[in-house]
Amino acid sequence: MTWLVGVSLTLIVTLAISALLWLRLWLRQQSQASKERFDKLQSERDRLDGQLRHYGRELKEREKKLSEATRRISNLKQSKADLQAVIGHQLRRPMENLRESLQRLAISAEGDSAMLAERASSQLQPILRSLDQIQRLGQVQTLAVTQAPRLGMTDTVEVQSLKVLNLEALERKRNTLGHQTFAELINRRSAGLPKQITELTSALTGRHWLDAEKLALVVAANAGEIGLDAIAGHLRNLSTQLGIDSERERCRQQRSELLNLMRVSIQQLQDWKSKNLHTEWALR
Repeated sequence: MTWLVGVSLTLIVTLAISALLWLRLWLRQQSQASKERFDKLQSERDRLDGQLRHYGRELKEREKKLSEATRRISNLKQSKADLQAVIGHQLRRPMENLRESLQRLAISAEGDSAMLAERASSQLQPILRSLDQIQRLGQVQTLAVTQAPRLGMTDTVEVQSLKVLNLEALERKRNTLGHQTFAELINRRSAGLPKQITELTSALTGRHWLDAEKLALVVAANAGEIGLDAIAGHLRNLSTQLGIDSERERCRQQRSELLNLMRVSIQQLQDWKSKNLHTEWALR
């Protein structure tokens, strides 16, 4: 009986040892498999990290190129707008003034002088038409104009269809001052405003904010004096915005808009003057 108990204990101990050895072997295998999976995942993560870094560098490079292209396009647009303004202010306006002077000379002169003045005036027509065509080909068609009193609210409108004149104010001033005096006032302001708006855009370009703020009010007052309500209101709002640090760079981006609005305003004012202020009366 005793030997049977001993054999049973020996068998149990043997089975327990075998089970422990098998469990140890299984745990070792699982540990090895886990280590291999970990190494594989680590390698995959390193590969993905490398790809992400590569894509990140490529994205930054493309963003840099895009930013450079955007800057060049912006510079080209600004250059084109400045060229249009120069054509309008320094070429077309002097030509129109010369034509108007020749027309006055043709009316007041006699004989050959009147004929020569009329002929010279007619010869200016194709030049003015060519300048108009050049401006139409490269003209900026949209203009942000603040309509609401809240800062930063702008609408995009067609420059040529923009109502820039206060017709009632023009008629009142004509009736008050008379044709000759009002025509002379319009001529003085029309000659000075392009220079003033150019000074204003130069101040904006150089970030001379205080000078630009003061000059905007001066130009607004001069423009309002001859019924140019659109540009006057735009400049008053610009002066207000220039007093706010966060709005100044946005104001600086309005340089070409200001030049184009002033050009269109003066052009429409001259058209109104030619139709509503009689040259013969103005010369008396």
